[in-house]
Amino acid sequence: MNAISSVLSQSFPNPENNLINACRQGDQRAQLQIYKIYYKLVYNACLRVVPDRLKAEEVMHEVILTALEEIRSSRDIPGFSELLGKVLYKTLTAELARAGSSGSNFDIYRN
Repeated sequence: MNAISSVLSQSFPNPENNLINACRQGDQRAQLQIYKIYYKLVYNACLRVVPDRLKAEEVMHEVILTALEEIRSSRDIPGFSELLGKVLYKTLTAELARAGSSGSNFDIYRN
């Protein structure tokens, strides 16, 4: 971290870091706040890959819960949005693999 980043982080605290720290301590209000911030973004990403709305919602919940669990188990998290992106990618990739092996036909490029 360079001197400018250090000064900026002290002058302008990142509210996401406060939420992450609260989630690590088991604060359910912080977890709900994280959910409210990210659920639409994650749901829309899931819906682009998973054509069924109920299944997309189920995958969205899985992604957010997995990311919240990783917050509690890991101390080295660069930011929640980065973590969420990684979990989203892994979960959707696994979902596509499951759908392919079960004979389901996901149409990723539907209009």
